[in-house]
Amino acid sequence: MDQWQNSPPTWGQSDDPCGVSPWDGVTCSNDRVISIKVSTMGIKGLLAADIGQLTE
Repeated sequence: MDQWQNSPPTWGQSDDPCGVSPWDGVTCSNDRVISIKVSTMGIKGLLAADIGQLTE
């Protein structure tokens, strides 16, 4: 996430978006990310190409 601008502080606290400090804009269920809603957060940057490998 170093390449992103305006990312929320919770995104830098852990590599696990569903962990002890859940990431802002990320919803989890049973330790799995089920939705990502960041369109109104002002985040700028590129998504990694492997995001296309998400299965759900």
